[in-house]
Amino acid sequence: MKKIIVSVTNDLSGDQRVDRVCRTLTGMGFRVLLVGRKLPASAPLAEVPYDSRRMRLLFRKGPLFYAEFNIRLFLFLISHRFDLLLSNDLDTLAANRFAGWLRRKPVVYDSHEYFTEVPELVDRPGVKKIWMWLEKRLIPGVAAAYTVSQPIAEAYSQKYGVPFAVVRNLPFPASAGRRADGVPSATSSKETICGEPSPPTSSEETLSIQPSARSSEETFSGEQSPATPSEYTLAGVPPSAAPPEETTSWKSSAEGAGLTPGRPVIIYQGALNKGRGLEHAILAMDHLPEAELVIAGSGDLEEELHTLVSGLHLNNVRFAGRLSPDHLWILTRQASLGISVEEDLGLNYRYALPNKLFDYIRARIPVVVSDLPEMRRIVTDYGIGLIAPSRDPETLADIFRKALTDTSLRRQWIQNLDTAARDLHWDNEKEILQEIFRKFSC
Repeated sequence: MKKIIVSVTNDLSGDQRVDRVCRTLTGMGFRVLLVGRKLPASAPLAEVPYDSRRMRLLFRKGPLFYAEFNIRLFLFLISHRFDLLLSNDLDTLAANRFAGWLRRKPVVYDSHEYFTEVPELVDRPGVKKIWMWLEKRLIPGVAAAYTVSQPIAEAYSQKYGVPFAVVRNLPFPASAGRRADGVPSATSSKETICGEPSPPTSSEETLSIQPSARSSEETFSGEQSPATPSEYTLAGVPPSAAPPEETTSWKSSAEGAGLTPGRPVIIYQGALNKGRGLEHAILAMDHLPEAELVIAGSGDLEEELHTLVSGLHLNNVRFAGRLSPDHLWILTRQASLGISVEEDLGLNYRYALPNKLFDYIRARIPVVVSDLPEMRRIVTDYGIGLIAPSRDPETLADIFRKALTDTSLRRQWIQNLDTAARDLHWDNEKEILQEIFRKFSC
């Protein structure tokens, strides 16, 4: 059995793309070891069908962190046997390339984003120049490469002469016999890429969300949150396509979560970082008191966003914090609308196809997205929501309101979401990944 070491700079507790890749490689017969870092607040690692290791580091951010991580990762790699390396993003590639060169082993590169075009580097030309220098020297020597969208793949291929495949951030399908996060349950038919047992469920289990004041602990449980009853929507149209038998515990679960009866839920999931449009979405909620915005995630702007909500005295914006995939799924199924309103700050966001868009689709909730080419294409091709022409707060509020209250549109979107969810899931997308790695399995 060939061994592949997969590396990433996060703490392994919420990276759904890396988890799906590792499960798929395990199903192909590779012995997979995933390596990341340990943070003070890192959640315990979930039980998965591959090995995982976390490194404790002295530094948590900035150039010293990246230097320490790559030195430690290089030492880890050369002290372990491997047949193949998989580097996730440019911030792990140096260690992988040096270890691969020393051991004469191939390195595969997964670029989760257009790294040198992220908003955090747009206004920092000196730092951006360093990353571009590394990118120019490291990418041309990889054995294979893939990324998240076609425009990013084309940009990399044109820039470095390396063919990049496209493996989108599609979730596991939500279907019978699968857990909330899409992983097959212990009672389902056996699948080769996943085998994680399903936790017990209870109709009395609830999801706890805090309002604008931060909480150091969230209480989450429960297996699946069904469609919203009509009294929880403005338009009277269920936001998701759950069967009727799943609706029995939704109301008690929503009230236990602190969600206000009579207010439809708008959800944002993902990082709370520059350029995500969150400030504009929060300001829009000042013009939309009849709805509730729940922000699920963490990031550099977290304190700033809490301060903004407090300063506006908003009682219809809540922060759920960083959630596990299971708990995020529970929360997403309780929403009537999902938003992805990134700003056009650099090519990375312009060409983005974020996880959250496909998670909303899997949960069968209509969406509002920015007028950026890749997101616009998905939403218009499938007819599953609205495009925001700007992020002006009043304009956003009007668009959110229309997406929540237009009964005719919502009925059509929900029908179309079934088609989109059948097409846009990992069981289809993984075939591209398998083709990339098949040549290394012999």
